[in-house]
Amino acid sequence: MKERGQWNKSFVPPKLTPVKYLDKLNLLDKDTLLIHVIHVSEEDLNILKRTNVKICVCPRSNIYTGVGIPHIDKFYQVGIDVCLGTDSLASNETLSIWEEMKIISSFYPSIPLNELLKMATYNGAKALQFNDLGAIAPGYKVNFIGVEIIGYLSDDAEVVLEKLINQKKEIKYR
Repeated sequence: MKERGQWNKSFVPPKLTPVKYLDKLNLLDKDTLLIHVIHVSEEDLNILKRTNVKICVCPRSNIYTGVGIPHIDKFYQVGIDVCLGTDSLASNETLSIWEEMKIISSFYPSIPLNELLKMATYNGAKALQFNDLGAIAPGYKVNFIGVEIIGYLSDDAEVVLEKLINQKKEIKYR
């Protein structure tokens, strides 16, 4: 910031976590989308829940940059909506939400696979305020992709989700 002439010499570090600082500035509410959110305290979690923020995690980017893994399990346990992102190709090999779901599943096997799918679809649409996208339901726009599953297709939705999330993907554009 100094090199760009943007440093404010009067700024005094607040000696607060980023979440507490944003809360002190009254910047956290239902329309706030926080990205990454790696290092949070229990008090931060309470603030995030109270303010009803949305969180977008990019776990493979966080692994690539070495900053740690987001505590998605804690967000999920306290009822904070989480959606998935990839960050960018500057800190990720691909922009695959499927791969984000796979890595979350490997780190947090206690999170149900249907919740991972919800993070990748419904929660993402809601975080971006697309209230008529992200679900196959009355009143929602038709906006989905087809996925070919090679091999035996089970009647068990959990088995299908496990295959969708963990199998290698080949992207075909038509």
